[in-house]
Amino acid sequence: MMLLPQQYNILWATSWIALYPTIQAIQRKKYDLALGSGMVFLTSIHFWKDPTNYRNKCLDEFTVRTVLTYQLYTSIVTKNKQYWYFVLASISSFFIGCHFYDKKEYWIYTYCHMGLHIMSNFACFALLE
Repeated sequence: MMLLPQQYNILWATSWIALYPTIQAIQRKKYDLALGSGMVFLTSIHFWKDPTNYRNKCLDEFTVRTVLTYQLYTSIVTKNKQYWYFVLASISSFFIGCHFYDKKEYWIYTYCHMGLHIMSNFACFALLE
């Protein structure tokens, strides 16, 4: 990871956003969704605290992909189309960020990844409707 501390601190800070849909899911008694967003919250803040740890990166990526798969399934069962709009925006932001990371444009990557964090959490809120 070639990011400066200022850059990965932004991503660590935006990882805390996942706490909000987790709390909302608990309040609405949607414990399965709370478990998923809560796990993403924990693995993300743990990874972005020290993004040089490869094991933490793998754990975070595995958790995100697993929870995403479950949420996609849930959105299909509940016919929640709004969730898909936010997920597509977040995935797009991720891949655009990867493009800029490869070009060594780390600030643009940081902002794109921050967009991923924000859009993904909007998707979590949409799934609670």
